[in-house]
Amino acid sequence: MIDQLFELSLPSFYEIKKESFNFSDTENFIYRFHKNINEVVDFEKLPLLNELGFKWKTYRYFKKSNARGTLHSDLDSITDYESQCEWAINWVFDGDGKIDFYKFENCIFVGKTDGAQNLNIAQTPRFVPKKTTPDFSYPLLQNKAYLINTSLPHIASGLANRRVFSLRTDNRDLQWEEVIKVFQSLIKVFDSK
Repeated sequence: MIDQLFELSLPSFYEIKKESFNFSDTENFIYRFHKNINEVVDFEKLPLLNELGFKWKTYRYFKKSNARGTLHSDLDSITDYESQCEWAINWVFDGDGKIDFYKFENCIFVGKTDGAQNLNIAQTPRFVPKKTTPDFSYPLLQNKAYLINTSLPHIASGLANRRVFSLRTDNRDLQWEEVIKVFQSLIKVFDSK
């Protein structure tokens, strides 16, 4: 099976963020969903990303400080897996973390997540693993950007003050293998072992 995460040759989050935008140090939420990405990202600093032709619609912000999330998929429904692919570009900053992936057949569906803390939307399928060892496990290192398959059930964890800025598009028409091909010119060689 192919990898579910690839490091990208993109500038760090602090290099692409608009100077006028700051996440408050007092924020205690773990997950936020936002629509106005132009208030945060200076897309002129991402010419290689812009050339791919996607329309970036939303961003999500995650803060995990010595915490582990829940096993979930970003799909609206587990029945969408064959027809849709949710994916993201995640910039990790201010700390390191890890993300584990499980194949659907190695998970038990237990309901929906609570969704975003600032909106009553974005509830996604939640799971418990059937086995203790994930099918894939990757480090998330600060000041790096990653292409991530968020359709497959995954659980992220963070060490002290790990934050993630996650750029999203509404394009769900491509399968994961096709997404990888589109981003091939930006993918660094990644050894998951």
